[in-house]
Amino acid sequence: MIEIKKEKEKKMNKKILIIIIFVSTFFMFSSTSFSETKEDCSKYSTKTMSGLSKKVRCNRGLPPIKNFFSKLKWKGFGASSDVKAEHNATKKKLACDDYTSKTIAGLIGKLRCSRNK
Repeated sequence: MIEIKKEKEKKMNKKILIIIIFVSTFFMFSSTSFSETKEDCSKYSTKTMSGLSKKVRCNRGLPPIKNFFSKLKWKGFGASSDVKAEHNATKKKLACDDYTSKTIAGLIGKLRCSRNK
């Protein structure tokens, strides 16, 4: 009885050893790589805010944003033409006397208004 158990153990050990050898050779010679490859982030320039944003997103593993300024939601930069048209439509039209000449912006507005008359 003890001899039969020892023989069964030897057969089991042999099967386990064969399975381990087979699996290890399969992974050793497989063409696919299981390691994670990172994208080269040095291709993005850090001289501009847009390039810096792309590089930071690349380092985090995120895809780069096409237009950096659209994320900031500024009305003049990266906004769609619908937003610009809506902004211009809601802008109040002032009379030429309402512009002040104390500031450069007011003076330019007064000149443009008098030119457009």
